[in-house]
Amino acid sequence: MAANGFTLDTADEWVTGVSSEIHGVGLRSVAFGIEIHVRTQPPYEHELTQRGLLALLRDQQWASRPFDETTRVVGSLIVVAGTFEMQGDEVVREFFITDGRSLANAAMPGKRAHVAAAAQAAERLVASIRFTAG
Repeated sequence: MAANGFTLDTADEWVTGVSSEIHGVGLRSVAFGIEIHVRTQPPYEHELTQRGLLALLRDQQWASRPFDETTRVVGSLIVVAGTFEMQGDEVVREFFITDGRSLANAAMPGKRAHVAAAAQAAERLVASIRFTAG
């Protein structure tokens, strides 16, 4: 699947959902029904390194600090993720992905159990990102 600034391998796990200029490309999980939104963004003052992405994750203005932070290197990509508490049983799993030159952000909000169930599929999706020129 191609979007503005990147491509993703949805591997029949994700179908196109609602997209917007602000939230990026919306994809819905076939198995879990939950949506994830993926977009490119500028790094602001953060370096495009594991340390920089962790700082960017921790700077997010959700209702809590991130818990269960993870970092992975997948080929030429660095993927950093964390889950944030929201209201009630709602959480958001947020990802930052870089190849050292470009940056993408993905957010998957929903009920705690749904986000947890779709987490591995979301990890596969964001690890498939390939940045395009322009």
